[in-house]
Amino acid sequence: MHIPDGLVPPLISATGFALALGVTVPLFRKDGLLTAKMTRISLVAAVVFVSSLIHIPVGLTTVHFTFAPLAGILLGPVSFVAVFLAVFLQWMLLGHGGITTLGLNTLTMGTAALMSWFLYCRISSLLPAIGKHAAFPAVLAAISGALLKVVLGGTILLFSGFPGETFFLLILFHLPVILGEGAVAGLAVYYLSRHFRARGEAFAGV
Repeated sequence: MHIPDGLVPPLISATGFALALGVTVPLFRKDGLLTAKMTRISLVAAVVFVSSLIHIPVGLTTVHFTFAPLAGILLGPVSFVAVFLAVFLQWMLLGHGGITTLGLNTLTMGTAALMSWFLYCRISSLLPAIGKHAAFPAVLAAISGALLKVVLGGTILLFSGFPGETFFLLILFHLPVILGEGAVAGLAVYYLSRHFRARGEAFAGV
């Protein structure tokens, strides 16, 4: 879900920019962190960018994937940068979202990525017995992250004066995407974990 220009008050848009910058700037200041992972960040950003072209018809409207939860599982904290690059290019090249809501869209999707990464690591550590089945925690983490993204977007619209029904309709319409995000993340991590195990390594993102 991308929030376009003109839907939210300037104060909320400014708050979105401030919070997004508050997460992004420290990542840029970590010596060598982004440089070491720039190729991977670019590849994952491309996946997130293309995801917005995959539309699912729901009633009279359509919804689309973001793959932000998968980005979080694969990249960890720097997934926020990949999301920012993807959201910026989606606005500039495809007209998705808006320039005044760039911070908010980055924040909702980036937070989903970070939450998915945190939950994936947490579930994997709490349930070591299923550690070799990395797809299971990936599915749970991605579904939770995707749900969080929609909840955050709906909350922003509520604070912008939209009726309460909007919040619940957003969640209802995005249920296929939320479940789909979990399925895609699970399949991707399953394939990658098998690849790493074949090399005698443990999967811990890319």
